[in-house]
Amino acid sequence: MTEVPRRIYKAVYCDPGLPEYRDNPLIAALPAIRDSVEVARTLRQLPAFDNMEQALPGVIRQHAIMRLLDNFFQPLTVHLELESKLSLLIRGGYTGRNPKTGAYYSQLQNGYERLMQKDLKAKVFETVRSTAKSLAFIGCSGCGKTTALNRILSTYPQALFHEEYNITQLTYLKLDCPHDGTLKSLCYSFFQATDRILDTDYTKRYGSKRLSLEVMLARMAHLANLHALGVLVIDEIQHLNEAKSGGIKKMLNFFVTLVNTIGVPVVMVGTPKARGLFGLDMRTARRAAGMGSLDWDRMLPGSQWDAFTKLLWKYQWLQKTGPLDDELRQTFYDLSQGVIDVAVKLFALSQHRAIVTQFERISPGLLRQVYEDEFRPVHPMLKALREGDYEAIALYGDLEMPPVSAQIVSAELATRIDHETVSSPSMPSGSKAGRLVDILKSMGVQQDVAIPLVDEFLARKPNLPLATAIHELTKFAVKAPDQPAPKRAKPVKRSQWNILDSDDLRSVLANGVEGKAYEAFEDAGIVLSLKEGLPKSA
Repeated sequence: MTEVPRRIYKAVYCDPGLPEYRDNPLIAALPAIRDSVEVARTLRQLPAFDNMEQALPGVIRQHAIMRLLDNFFQPLTVHLELESKLSLLIRGGYTGRNPKTGAYYSQLQNGYERLMQKDLKAKVFETVRSTAKSLAFIGCSGCGKTTALNRILSTYPQALFHEEYNITQLTYLKLDCPHDGTLKSLCYSFFQATDRILDTDYTKRYGSKRLSLEVMLARMAHLANLHALGVLVIDEIQHLNEAKSGGIKKMLNFFVTLVNTIGVPVVMVGTPKARGLFGLDMRTARRAAGMGSLDWDRMLPGSQWDAFTKLLWKYQWLQKTGPLDDELRQTFYDLSQGVIDVAVKLFALSQHRAIVTQFERISPGLLRQVYEDEFRPVHPMLKALREGDYEAIALYGDLEMPPVSAQIVSAELATRIDHETVSSPSMPSGSKAGRLVDILKSMGVQQDVAIPLVDEFLARKPNLPLATAIHELTKFAVKAPDQPAPKRAKPVKRSQWNILDSDDLRSVLANGVEGKAYEAFEDAGIVLSLKEGLPKSA
């Protein structure tokens, strides 16, 4: 009996429901086709949460919030559509490579001929036809393309061993498009990924830089056939824009060959910047996206956004968890623009800020302050989305989202809030007043409003401990979020200038000779005499 590596499962066959699927072991060994309810239940992932954790110390709750970043996935309609398309791609591609009918072995013979001839178009059996399709999957950075793909693909066993046919099947392989846009780099990544899964040594055997591109491509195609690859997913396809002369067209042509000649479905994933690739050569582009394209836009305001935020809002480790009202939901959308990655990270970082400042609740002002402080790298992209500037969206579509790690949210953020205080004569650095002003600013209160507010508060309650003062002041701010600007001094009529303080310029002018302002200021000693600094004439 052939020994199977631990990461490879022995194929177990079930009835997939259709005769063309039932008689194909490569399809019958796959998980059963699921309806939308089952797909949603399978894909959904929620973080561990217990209301009792809201009473834990702040430093502990900061770590609990990190669960949101790795364990929150709420399936949306677009996720169900993507799962359906991948299911069709994988099973449809296998119908033309059935070991029972001999089609699989005919493809292998054709692959061997290509290796010998060093020509991807070479073949022995002309009757072999491809049933594979391809898909272009476009969406802005941060909308959850990669996360969704990983979640959906993880529902399939990646490697299966068919003992009766001695076939080790790869149901999917996901690669990142090489930054240099070269096919040799893509082949090398393919060999490495296959080795990691199957515990083989193809990189050593087939990945030599001395080999010609034609040989490497033929070997890559042969391995895709040998291991009955279900679908090849190429992520970050927009990197082809940086390819050397001819690189884009060569790679797209290779994808077309994989689909139409080798019979392997291909999914190309990229940001809006990748749309330009499919306008370079209409024939190649049309064939490279044989099953069409799936444009993955951000969430728009409406029922899906409301359901998403309603679920997300439940996962709060704060001691004051108010309801998600219309103002909060609207602010949340305006800042994140419906981009899932931004929304989840903004929600997590706002909870951290609320804990560190002891505000202990999320307000519209707090959301805005965290957005301004922590999301500067993606402000241009979100501004483009906000304004509907599609040219700018394509330009900024491949921006990387700011990373959020435990170090940032629990160390750097806390240090920044703790030590960045307002520089003001009445607010010494590190003073109680300075720290209270900082906390009001983190809630979205403007500095010119926060300083007099704190001055008035401390004048009335000067001896409160800092923790109590924070509680009382933030409670007051929540009750009156829209603080009026400080009242300006009432204007003094010109006829009353003479009664003002003697150091007031208006008083000096009023008490001098009318029409001789310079002389009045000079007599008062507030005009610099340039004559004293000049050298005396000889």
